[in-house]
Amino acid sequence: MNLVIVQNLIETEISTNWSTTSIKWQNISFIEPNTAWISVDIKPGSADTTSLGANGKNQQFGNVWINVFYPVGAVLSTMLGYVDTLKGILDRKCFAGGLQFEAPQIMDIGADEDDKWYQVSIRFPFYFFE
Repeated sequence: MNLVIVQNLIETEISTNWSTTSIKWQNISFIEPNTAWISVDIKPGSADTTSLGANGKNQQFGNVWINVFYPVGAVLSTMLGYVDTLKGILDRKCFAGGLQFEAPQIMDIGADEDDKWYQVSIRFPFYFFE
């Protein structure tokens, strides 16, 4: 398993299981709609050596950040429903090949400085061996 495979697995899983709003992917141009939308960021992190030698393995850690943007003043329960649904897509999911997700963490970011978007972020820690 490597970072390219991980990126493809995650993007496929999210795009297959989420069609409720537009998705802003990393490094892809995006025009904000006037309705709710999400952004997805896949961030590799640190790695630990798990075995030495010619066939040694590293454990690679990372996080997937899904940010939900919802118009300020709209019904909050709808946005929280989006958060619940998105949590279920990667919550403790294990993929063939060893990509493993841990329990997600939710952070209420609040309204942006323009008072246009209310944001809730979901962090999905993951790891795999390479």
